Amino acid sequence: MVRSNTILPKQAAGRSSAAQQDRKERDWTILFYLCGDHGQWSKRIRQNLKDIGTIEPSEHMYIAVQHDLAKEDAKRFVIIDKHVAEADKIPVGEINTGDPNTALEFFRWAIKECPSKHVAIVIGGTGIAEPDSIVGNVDAVGDYEQLFAFCDDKSAQDAMNPVELGEIFSVLADDRKGKPIDLVAFDMCSMQYLEIAYQLKDKVEVMIASQNNEKAPEWSYAKLLKDCIDLLKPKAESPDSATQLSHDLSDLIKQLKVKGHADPNDPRVLGAIVVRAISDTYYKNHVRGLKPMVSALDLKHIDRVTRSLDTLFLTLMRSLGNDVSGKHATVLSRNC
Repeated sequence: MVRSNTILPKQAAGRSSAAQQDRKERDWTILFYLCGDHGQWSKRIRQNLKDIGTIEPSEHMYIAVQHDLAKEDAKRFVIIDKHVAEADKIPVGEINTGDPNTALEFFRWAIKECPSKHVAIVIGGTGIAEPDSIVGNVDAVGDYEQLFAFCDDKSAQDAMNPVELGEIFSVLADDRKGKPIDLVAFDMCSMQYLEIAYQLKDKVEVMIASQNNEKAPEWSYAKLLKDCIDLLKPKAESPDSATQLSHDLSDLIKQLKVKGHADPNDPRVLGAIVVRAISDTYYKNHVRGLKPMVSALDLKHIDRVTRSLDTLFLTLMRSLGNDVSGKHATVLSRNC
């Protein structure tokens, strides 16, 4: 497959369907971009699709999905008020999930089809430095051909890189008149890098990713979606007093609602719910010797994070006897 070398023009978003024009705005739309044309991920994403199919639709949320599986053409669908039968999914044909234009075209289509106040995007597929990565693999001398590569597509022998990812979200923010995407979650290994976060700065509010390698268990999309839907239910449908709560941390949503901290319009709150859902999945499917690690990063504070890291590293350098005079010393004195 021939890959485009440039991101789609910023004005080139696709048309909305006639049905979309009658759809009411909801609180959230969650988009799933599932890259399954790659070894183990095909089976994993089939399970993800089954999980999504178990969720009861919510009047507060749209769900849009595009999936590409090994030896199958890609399909997409939107869950509005009922489940979507396989025969009713929209065929997309052969695609290259490693091409940023493929992802951008789906995101723009889904955002237009699903009018909402807030948008969250889940990207599932191969992550950084997986052993069987297409272009992020180790060559004969032990070097990575391209370390920061993800969303691999075996048929196209291609993958995406962080700069392309940043370009995608820059276009989406422009489409939304400067408003960033509220939340992006990477269901793939080893994606919680500062290099990734910096590409999304000012284009995404909250970034969720794992620090684990490829041995981490798959996320439960059923629990993730159920917990998000529970968050969006009106407070009247939730417990009225703390006496109705257990001390189990899995009751995070109820605790937030009772204490009045569960603002469904705040992507940080949704981020907390998503992280809890993922963590529960990890612990229930525990892999021996693997400590589940997943976190949400408020990208408005990315500069504070990097300043703290600068201070740590420069302090370590000085303790090891390295020269941190000049520019380094200025940075250290400013951050301390």
